[in-house]
Amino acid sequence: MNDDLGGCNDQASLLCSTGASGPLCGTCNYGFIYKAASRRCQPCEGAQVQSFIIMGIMGAAAALAALVFLFGVDLPCFRGNRVVHFFRSIDSGSLKVAWVTYQIIASTSFNLNITFPSPFSDMLGLLNFFSLDFLSTECFVKSADRYYATVYLYSIFPLVIAAGLLVVCILRLVLVALRGGGVGEANHIKSQHLWFFLLETYVVLPPVAMKQLQSLDCITLPHDGSAYLRVDTAIDCRSDGYLAFRDVNLCFIFVYQMIPMLWYFLLWGRRDALNPPVSQTDPLLALFVRDRDVSLKSLRFLFDCYRSDRWWFEVAEMYRRMVFVSVIPLVSSESATRASFGAILAIASMMYYREEQPFKTGFTNFIAYVAQACILLTFYAALAIETGVMVDFGLKDAGMGIFLALCTSSIFFLAAWFGYKKMTQDRHEIIARLAKSVALEKAVEYTDTKFKTTVDAIQNSMVVRNDGGW
Repeated sequence: MNDDLGGCNDQASLLCSTGASGPLCGTCNYGFIYKAASRRCQPCEGAQVQSFIIMGIMGAAAALAALVFLFGVDLPCFRGNRVVHFFRSIDSGSLKVAWVTYQIIASTSFNLNITFPSPFSDMLGLLNFFSLDFLSTECFVKSADRYYATVYLYSIFPLVIAAGLLVVCILRLVLVALRGGGVGEANHIKSQHLWFFLLETYVVLPPVAMKQLQSLDCITLPHDGSAYLRVDTAIDCRSDGYLAFRDVNLCFIFVYQMIPMLWYFLLWGRRDALNPPVSQTDPLLALFVRDRDVSLKSLRFLFDCYRSDRWWFEVAEMYRRMVFVSVIPLVSSESATRASFGAILAIASMMYYREEQPFKTGFTNFIAYVAQACILLTFYAALAIETGVMVDFGLKDAGMGIFLALCTSSIFFLAAWFGYKKMTQDRHEIIARLAKSVALEKAVEYTDTKFKTTVDAIQNSMVVRNDGGW
């Protein structure tokens, strides 16, 4: 945690940066927390306040979502709100691309053991939100084994939320049964809770996997063969306490790595509906049939933005994401090797997105391709910093930092621009439909009036016969 020194030992802890101590200055003292973007131990005071604020906002957003989607509460503030309409207009695939890209880029500083130049390093501090790094759980744990407690908290808390979703679902089903509700209402409740479970696992799985796999990344010192945990060098990787923790952690790793397989199992059971036979001859018709199948509503989060023949892609994408954010540090102890491996993965991703185009929207495929290019440039930049190429070619830190920040920001602005374009298009279509409706109403009103006047004229022109008829 002190890049300027070649490491320090316990006796030379005064040489470490503020808040750091232990072997290789790799432990943050109590009251400090490690921030990957700056690669420094920072005081917990500001981090704790930030955690409470962000968790409060997220809690309010979750409660609001539960009211609207689970309990069907109609909020007047959402009606006709242009901001709400704007976010609804953004393609879900574009949002996923942005989320995945920012999670991967946010993990590069720690995974590669590289400090990027400003302002990109400052941006990485903001992007840590996507890795749930804002939680600062180490600041709330006072035990000596706070790193173990942090990993356990990351592993257990999402399971508790999933269990809570299950309990609430069961209670709602019981209430439906007691008041004599139908099967349709019960299936709707199951669909709602399954959708929230899929959303939860999508958001938390990579950050949790990163925390879990960081606990397997040990540094071996060549002079005496001792091994310490890289994320916290106060932990001896050969101690009994660490070995016991590792065994429990491996069980959690297995559970979480099976979650995408659970997704695949759910999708596989509906593969015929997800990819109708007509997709071989008419992909657009296949999408039309799939998107109007109400029985697929609960799984729509996993496949909605993809082509019908790529119904399985979210599973592969999740494993790809976890390789980027959590497996790369285990590939090698050398930063340059890690960066090279990440660059190879990014190149392979670019080739796949360019050739296969898994998203159903062409613009989303374009954003995905640009996102892989940004990831590749980030790994290339890390490789240039580590190997000294920047100095050899006279490249400036500020120029690289600005370029990487602009490239990373472009993903958000592209998604926002596409959302704005879609919102404008929807508004024009609504106006056109209203104009047609008004014209049709006027035509019907005119026709009805003309019919009545014509009948009256015919009746007035008729002569009554002597026998009483017309």
